[in-house]
Amino acid sequence: IGKGATSSVKIVSKTEKYAKKELNDFTHQNVKRFIGEGEILFKLRHPCIIRIHGFNFGNEKLPPSLILSLEPKSLETAINKKELDNNQKNLIIVEIVLGMRFIHSKNFMHRDLKPSNILLSKNLHAKISDFGLARNENLESSLSKGVGTLRFMAPEILEETDEAISYTNKIDVYSFGITLVFIITNEYSKFSIKNVVAGVKPNLPKTIIPWVKNLIENCLALSPNDR
Repeated sequence: IGKGATSSVKIVSKTEKYAKKELNDFTHQNVKRFIGEGEILFKLRHPCIIRIHGFNFGNEKLPPSLILSLEPKSLETAINKKELDNNQKNLIIVEIVLGMRFIHSKNFMHRDLKPSNILLSKNLHAKISDFGLARNENLESSLSKGVGTLRFMAPEILEETDEAISYTNKIDVYSFGITLVFIITNEYSKFSIKNVVAGVKPNLPKTIIPWVKNLIENCLALSPNDR
């Protein structure tokens, strides 16, 4: 039901509503990251976060795997198919905020928050998923650059520098701002690395009410301290 660069997701049981995420690319770094994803999910028990039910280290015949709750579709798919009305979108937005706030309260950063990583339950409740890039904020002051998906990366990650950098969970707030534009307008705004690094915000339709526009602009502020 899904495939990424290093792993794939399969349905284990429709009746019991489980999905299995398997590691496909067996490098040392990928195995370490995959195990870390399982450990993080066991720590992040919340209604707005994908539920982990088990972890298997694998063997000579079977790859390492995570057993997760089975959610029917992603937010990106539902938006593209125009399946959500405004009330449903409002609830989903609130649930994303609640999930993100919980992640940050546990001193983690998701680092790849985007509509395709937000799953929707049968009753259209948001479940933040894919914690393969998630990190504990307290582990190191120097963090990886270029992590995540370009369109959703905050300016501080995209800046060109040879020096080690540090950033905070405000990068997730920026990603949420881009996600919010997509939810409201049903499409992604034009993307330019140059504009992002310069702090140029996407053009928003005039139909967006002022307080929502202000919320989006605050989330997309150039300085992390202003988000």
